[in-house]
Parts: sequence; structure tokens; C-alpha cells
Amino acid sequence: MFHASHRVALALILIVPTASAQVTVESGFMVSQLVTGLDRPFAAAGPAANGYTGDLYVTTGANKEIVRIDLSGTVHPFADLSSLIPFDAAFWATFDILGNYGGELFVDDDHNTATDKVYRVSSTGAGSVFASAVGADNDALAFDPFGAFGGALFLHDGASLATVYRVDPAGAVTAFATSVNDFSAQITFSPGGAFGVSMYIAGEAPGKIYVVPSTHVPGQPATLFTGFQDNSPSVDAAGLAISDGGPFGTDVLLVNDTNTGSIVRIDVAGNTTGTLLQGLAGAAALELVRTGDFIGSLVLTDFGDGSLYVVTPVPDPWSNEGCALAGSAGEPLLAGTGTLEDGSLNQVDLTQALASAPAALFVGLQDTPTPFKGGTLKPVPFLALISLTTSGAGSVSLPFLMPTGVPVGTELWFQVGISDAGAVNGVALSNALLGTTP
Repeated sequence: MFHASHRVALALILIVPTASAQVTVESGFMVSQLVTGLDRPFAAAGPAANGYTGDLYVTTGANKEIVRIDLSGTVHPFADLSSLIPFDAAFWATFDILGNYGGELFVDDDHNTATDKVYRVSSTGAGSVFASAVGADNDALAFDPFGAFGGALFLHDGASLATVYRVDPAGAVTAFATSVNDFSAQITFSPGGAFGVSMYIAGEAPGKIYVVPSTHVPGQPATLFTGFQDNSPSVDAAGLAISDGGPFGTDVLLVNDTNTGSIVRIDVAGNTTGTLLQGLAGAAALELVRTGDFIGSLVLTDFGDGSLYVVTPVPDPWSNEGCALAGSAGEPLLAGTGTLEDGSLNQVDLTQALASAPAALFVGLQDTPTPFKGGTLKPVPFLALISLTTSGAGSVSLPFLMPTGVPVGTELWFQVGISDAGAVNGVALSNALLGTTP
């Protein structure tokens, strides 16, 4: 391990004050608040096709406008629907990814009239009525992005019998699934895996989640999702998304629990298995983005304070920067593990070195390639020089705790020199290892 004196010295050099954010995510992820203060925002990720950009297209409630928000958080005007929506508010937004409806953007209006509408918005921002008389309480709008439901458009009506409607490409509306007895629901789709090829519908009150398989007979009731008992849910669900692989997990249902202002993970049995994010101000809609500039991220729109958040995995902070100098066992390899986040446990591991040999770890904050024993030493000037001895297998591991308050983008350089008569000048060098703080 690092000697305590070296860890303290490094911490004293690196620590700077940092502010804590209201919304926090678990280790291995990072969250960015792109904007705040919007009126009841809902976002749809642009496909970077059919004239649309890869930005987020965000409705703004009573403002009846749609804006584009790019990766930097810059807000761009896109569409003004006030002439089409005289009394209600612009609500959900969704893209026709499969192209069955012209590949365009669709939005619905809020529930202030007896018959709400769905609107088509072209890539130039021109809006038009697409479907009328689609219910009295439009709560969710979503396209099937995988094709198991025909790539169709679905809308949830929270009023009356609480029905999910199918809207065909001509704008005709038919009842698809009934008895979804909740309001403020979100619709998402599973492409397969443990959750099946199914549609899932979340409702904020009383917090139930429903499932509709692709084999569902239109007009029949939806089924209550396993693990959520009627009127006694463990999670008060408002928004949801299904991760079928990748950094957010495999066969994981991500659910906004409005009881706790968090995003929790739920397995196929309905059990809560962990918390991804905490600190939301209100109900939130979720989208795991599969296209456009935000691909691979989880986008959250917080209904409580009008914020838009983007959650992404922390990038691998470690990179092999070369400059190894071979010894008796070949080129020694230095690798790093851990996130380098504040307070995280990390480790550098040396392998493929001469067994039971004296060694030294060079640690620095910059890369100044310097000739050394017939090779190149990169962590120059070095902050610490730590004495080591390799094991009988020619390896050694060095765990360390990352201090708090290290500025984002700080470079930590590591390289090991090993006493080895088989090297060109009696010293073998590992590759230089760069760790960059997230």
C-alpha cells in the first residue's frame, strides 16, 4: 500500500473546496443538471435524422413551446404551439424512431378539455393536429421503438376507465389496454429479456406498474406488474425505463419513486434492488436514450422544479500511455482500477515484472517525457517516489483512497521502475499510467 505520509502529501497538494449538489448518484455514475426552472418539462431525444438534430426536444407546459437543449445545456427555440393549444399545455413528447409515422416528433396536450389531442411537429417546428378525441386526461405518449407492437403510437388516458389507446398512422384511435387506474403515467417498452417483449405503464397514484405483453388482445385489461400489490406499493412510481444491458444494468426497471425523490432499481420479481439517484424535487419522467447526441445516457425531467438532468456512467479514468522498457520477463504492465471519484477506493496493479525485485513507483501530476535508464519516464516532476518489492509472481498492488475536492480533469501519472539485470541498463520500466479525475 501507499505509505501514509505519501498519501497525506498527495492529498494536501490536490484538495480544493467543492460544492455539494442536491441531486446525487451512486458511485460509477455522474449527473449533470442541464437546465432548471422550466414549466412541467418532458423530453424526447432527437434522432439526428429526418431534419431533426440529436438534441433533446423539451416541452414547456403552459408556455406551449418546444425547445431544443444541446449537450452544453444551451436552450434553442424550436416550436410555438400556442395557436394549436389555446387552453391546455404541451405535455409529453416522443419521436417516431421506426418511421411508420413519417419519422416526426409528436406531442400531446394536458387534461383541461373534454377531448385532448395529439400534435405532429415537423423538423422545421411547424405543428398540426394529428389526432383528436383521444381521451379527457392525456398522461403519457410513447412510440414502440422496437417494433413488437408494430412501431405504433400509444397514449394513456388517466380519466374514466384509464385506458391506453393505440393511434394509427392515419390518426385513428382505438382502445388497446384498459384498467390502468392511475394518473401521470409513463409508458415504456421492453425489447425482451426477463421483462419480456412488453409495454410497461407507471402511475404516480396509487403507485402501481402495469404490464401489457405484445400478445395482448386489444381492449382487454392490463395486468398488474408482479411485486406491486394494489393500494400497498413499495414504490410510488411516476416514471420508468427499462435497461436491457449496458452500464445501467441488464433486466433492470428504473423507476422514479416520488415518495423518496429517487430513481430506484427494480428486478423482474418487483423487488427494489438499489438506488441510482436521489434528491429529485418531484415526479420525474425517464428516458434511456438510444439515438442522437445523448445516446447511452439516462435523461430525467423533474416536474417539481423544472430541471433536466442527464445521468451517464463515469468514463474509464485510466489509460495506458506506453513507454514500457522490457526486462527479464518482458514489458512490465501497470494498470489502474477504480473511478477516481471523491473518497473512492482505487488501485494500481503491476504485473509481468521480475519476481522478488526492488521497485519504485513514480507519481506525478504532469507528463514530461524524460530519458531514464535507456527508456522514458513520464511522471516528471514526480510528487512521490514509493519503494516497493514485487511478489514471487512479479506483481504488486497498491490500493489508495482518493481525496475529496480534486478538480475535474486532474491528471495523475504513475510509472514503476524495477531493478532487473535483464533490462538494457539494469532497470525495467512499466508503461506510464494516466488516471484522470471525473
